[in-house]
Amino acid sequence: MKILTSILILMTIMSCNSQNKVKQKKTMKTFDIETFEKNKVGNEYLYELNNNIQVKEIAYGDGSFYQSVKKENAIFQYIYIYHSNGRLKLEGKSFIKQFDIGIWKEYDKQGNLIKEEDLDKPFTYSWEDVKKYLKAHHVDDIKKDVIDISRWSDDKEATWTLEFNGKYKGIKGRLVITLNGKTGEELEVKLFKGKKAIGKDGTGSDYEILYTKKEKE
Repeated sequence: MKILTSILILMTIMSCNSQNKVKQKKTMKTFDIETFEKNKVGNEYLYELNNNIQVKEIAYGDGSFYQSVKKENAIFQYIYIYHSNGRLKLEGKSFIKQFDIGIWKEYDKQGNLIKEEDLDKPFTYSWEDVKKYLKAHHVDDIKKDVIDISRWSDDKEATWTLEFNGKYKGIKGRLVITLNGKTGEELEVKLFKGKKAIGKDGTGSDYEILYTKKEKE
């Protein structure tokens, strides 16, 4: 009876280990270091695949590699960072003018998935909501009219910062608008007025504040 019990326990342990191995995610994607070295100009290699897909590859000083893959005229690109041994280190999707979006995955040097993060999770006011906001403020061409979009979040708060050429309450120009990343409420609206002198030799951006949400006392 003791022998039978020991066998059952051993089989249970082996079954659990087997399930863990099946659940463990691994990537087989690698960077073609040899082709990159043959074709690079300086530390970059630019080329195009079928269907107008543009690829940009860069060698970093620490031995790692960067790769972006984007369809012509697209506003999002896929980003891949590789370890020095050519195995994939990081992958995700990024807006061409600043912010990262969606699920990003990180791998160790053996290709095992060690981290997965949904960057959209803090933002209940989503990218689709932002697009509607931009359209409502006379942004007809995101690629042409948008200068920059960034977003920030912590455990409690989230914000979008949009810089674009458009209109706000009848005022036309280059606008910088910060929105609550959960509700979409406007937190600050600024109008770019040009450059201004800072000190003897420096210059900086000059803004007119059109709106600022007052904090509750």
